[in-house]
Amino acid sequence: MAVTRSTFRTVSAHESMPDRIVTNMNKTIADMNKNHMFVTLFVGVLDLPTGHLRYCNAGHDGHVYIKNINANVRNIFAITGFSNIFEFV
Repeated sequence: MAVTRSTFRTVSAHESMPDRIVTNMNKTIADMNKNHMFVTLFVGVLDLPTGHLRYCNAGHDGHVYIKNINANVRNIFAITGFSNIFEFV
C-alpha cells in the first residue's frame, strides 16, 4: 500500500492523463513485485470548468453514471483492455 501511494504521488505529479498514470504505475510496481501481489485502482481527473471526467479503471467493478439526482442510473461498461478512458459532458 505504501509503495502504491508513493508511486501514485510521484507519477501523478508529472502526468495528468489517468491511463498514463496507471500504465506508468503498473510498470514501476511490476518491476519490484516479487510476491505477485496486485492492486486495484481507480484514477479520475475532473475538469471543473467543463465538467469532463477522465478516468482509468484498473481492476475495479463496473461503474455507474448519475447525471443528476432525479435521473436514472446508467451502467458504464468497459469496452476493452486494462485501462478504459471515458469523457462525460
